[in-house]
Amino acid sequence: MRGVQKLTSGWQMSYGSLREYYPTYESACKRRCFLVSSFGVPKKQLKERSGEIYGAWEVIGYTGRRIGMKKDPEVIARHIPTKNIRTMPLNSLISGRKYSIDGFSDRPHHASKTPAGKFAMSITINSKNYFLGNFETEELARIAYNKAQKDWLTENKVPIKKTDRGFPRGVTKHGNRYQASIRVNYKLKYLGTYNTVDEAIAARKAAEHKYLGGN
Repeated sequence: MRGVQKLTSGWQMSYGSLREYYPTYESACKRRCFLVSSFGVPKKQLKERSGEIYGAWEVIGYTGRRIGMKKDPEVIARHIPTKNIRTMPLNSLISGRKYSIDGFSDRPHHASKTPAGKFAMSITINSKNYFLGNFETEELARIAYNKAQKDWLTENKVPIKKTDRGFPRGVTKHGNRYQASIRVNYKLKYLGTYNTVDEAIAARKAAEHKYLGGN
């Protein structure tokens, strides 16, 4: 079958720039047939962009169709973290416009510098913004963003909500200690002061479970 090649061990399935490997000829053919029936045969036209990466997306090939009044070429792209495949307008992909899978926005995020000289980072999941904290370097902010992205894509886990000071909601720093609090029926209830931020977070979570029914 076209697009399926025998290797020393197993079979290689080719679809545009995409290469996948399967133990049997039948499984490789089945995958190739599925992609062709879903997206068509990738066509070489205009500038060849197969294999190019934009954000979390890798271009596999063109569909041969053009979209909208501007006749934007449509491409087949693979979402690298999840390996999901979909079609989208080429120019929208290159320009970094919003595309999402499972509620996660792939729009490029950049840390913003605070007046104190630190780098603030946030992430958007299912249209909700989660503040990840203020970091000493832009690289540390990017690491936090990548971790939050991975946690959501692999475990469906959202970040702990934080205040603009970088602590989880309901936790504040007082000197060298950390105070926990929670608002119940519009009234602020203090939960105590602790030596470590982890102890304060644990107290806040226990209060959420007790008063708000949180997990």
